[in-house]
Amino acid sequence: MTNTETNTSSAKTVGLETISNTPLSFDKVDVKPREMPNGAKIHAAQNGSDETIEVSLPTHIRTWWILPYVLAPFLLYIAIVLGGIWGIVEDSWTQDNFGRSVYNEAYFTFQPMITLIIVFSGLLFLLYWLLNPRTRIIITSEVITIGRYCFDRKHTGGMRLGYSVQCDGETPLMFKNRQMVFAGLRMSYGPWGEDLPYMVNKYHGAEYVMWLNGLIANAKMSDIIDETVQRGHREQLF
Repeated sequence: MTNTETNTSSAKTVGLETISNTPLSFDKVDVKPREMPNGAKIHAAQNGSDETIEVSLPTHIRTWWILPYVLAPFLLYIAIVLGGIWGIVEDSWTQDNFGRSVYNEAYFTFQPMITLIIVFSGLLFLLYWLLNPRTRIIITSEVITIGRYCFDRKHTGGMRLGYSVQCDGETPLMFKNRQMVFAGLRMSYGPWGEDLPYMVNKYHGAEYVMWLNGLIANAKMSDIIDETVQRGHREQLF
């Protein structure tokens, strides 16, 4: 290797080291601790004589949440086909103000297609809003209301996340309460529990469950329920 090649190689190596050792400069961002999980909201907190805690979570209706995504390409295809058909204006003969016949050539307009796309987009947005609601969770001294489901606090054991069970046998079965990136919420209620139709993002699901169980544990219960729990009395459910 000649001196020229050696110098060139050394220059390249020094240049790469210089580039790799040069610190990148970014604007500093002060990160404050979150008071609650990402996406959760508190609407009413327990305060003095007010024994109601009301929060909400971004949820997705089990199974039906996928409907807007399935319908979107189908409706787009319909809008293009029907809009293309309705957008063809055939040639015709008309009369002007002087009674003379005027020939109008055929032409194409995108207006029907654009109109259908706007209408279908509105329907998809409405459907998405209905199937991906913010579910309200209300905790009182006697009941826990999750969406439209009401649970007696005497029988509740807290929230749970989606689960799966693998059966050992010749034909193994897998029971899941998970769909794609979502996991189902489950209330520990009575001896068997209760599956809810509301699903949450699996990434934040554990945070939601821990946060909700903390709120339930800290919420004041009615004196009747407190006495029942202190005595260790358990009602037999059939």
